[in-house]
Amino acid sequence: MHRIHHIALTLLAGAVAAACDGSAPSEPTTQAAMSQGREQVPFHETYHASGAIAPSTSCPGSTLLVSLNGGGTATHVGRYTITNSHCLDLATGAFTGGTFTKTAANGDQLSGTYSGIGTVIVAPNPVGEFAVNGTLTFTGGTGRFAGATGTASMTGQESINFTGLPFPTVISLVFDGSISPVGAAREPQ
Repeated sequence: MHRIHHIALTLLAGAVAAACDGSAPSEPTTQAAMSQGREQVPFHETYHASGAIAPSTSCPGSTLLVSLNGGGTATHVGRYTITNSHCLDLATGAFTGGTFTKTAANGDQLSGTYSGIGTVIVAPNPVGEFAVNGTLTFTGGTGRFAGATGTASMTGQESINFTGLPFPTVISLVFDGSISPVGAAREPQ
């Protein structure tokens, strides 16, 4: 037992020594990251959209294209309009390849990608209700959102009418996460 305790302490000391080998980021590196817009601030958003689900050559295999238009309100954005689309696998509920562009009231745009999964709440007959969960990544934009970075989790609900193609859909989501401060990537004037 004493030998095992001694070996564990030796391994722990080695790990601490390796962690303190002087390769940790220094203060200038941290400041450089902040000046490149990597500092993050809290982000919250509510989103409502409607659209259609239909076959498309832009989605692989048997997945269907979901095209949505809507709007919402988000911290650091205010009220916005949005266009977004993704590929949906009806068999698994997975949605992939999502892209979005939010347009703020002044015309500045915030863009990014997203993916996730929908799970059945009410089985289609012909309308189905689905819980939606996923992740959104901010990848840039225009104006005050140029160079924007960050991530947010999404939760919400989607209703799909399976009466006939294209399938009409309505969705409401809430996003919580973080985003680089507005204007963080702008050059000093």
